[in-house]
Amino acid sequence: IGKIISQIDTLLSLQQRKAKQLKLLKKAMLQDLFTDKNVPKLRFNGFDANWIQCKLEKEALLTMGQSPSGSTYSDQPSTYILVQGNADLKNGWVKPRIWTTQITKLAKKGDIIITVRAPAGKVGRTNFDVVLGRGVASIQGNDFIFYLLSKMDMNKYWKKYAAGSTFESINSNDIKNTRVHVPNLPEQNRIANLFLRLDDLIRFQQNKLNNLQKNKQFLLQNMFI
Repeated sequence: IGKIISQIDTLLSLQQRKAKQLKLLKKAMLQDLFTDKNVPKLRFNGFDANWIQCKLEKEALLTMGQSPSGSTYSDQPSTYILVQGNADLKNGWVKPRIWTTQITKLAKKGDIIITVRAPAGKVGRTNFDVVLGRGVASIQGNDFIFYLLSKMDMNKYWKKYAAGSTFESINSNDIKNTRVHVPNLPEQNRIANLFLRLDDLIRFQQNKLNNLQKNKQFLLQNMFI
């Protein structure tokens, strides 16, 4: 029995390293493939045009959230999923937690969700049409914009807007007027596709790790009855 558990622990350790290395690779690539200058540090072959600086509102459409009445909330699945803040995001996606019967502001399936109150700047995607509470906003932008915002969050870009305040928050002007550097659309798509594949690999390795942990727990529970 001890030998079996030891073998599982070895597999778990190897799988944890794989998952960690992929996450570290993604962080490094986010730093090198995005830039706040005219040319990024790392670039795909065939692209040499300068990136253009512009306001974020030129590349994406922003909708700020507005909370429904508290009397319309439910923790049981009902009419509309409500997204209020970072607690409703998990692993880069909206995870339904609270529902509402009142529509205030809507985000469509596929939109980017960004938190605007502590913590500000966390981003995810939604696989559902959702109602936006006051702690979030939605951004209609492509996958390149999503990963650009992810890099900005990783670098704590939005922290500067909270300097000197007791409550970390960003408003619509902060987001819309943020200056970003973007390449042409073919290069945007090439960069985004790389990160989409990386995220698929990370999910695959994380699922393998989760399954190994479940199998170990199952064996421990059933071997010592």
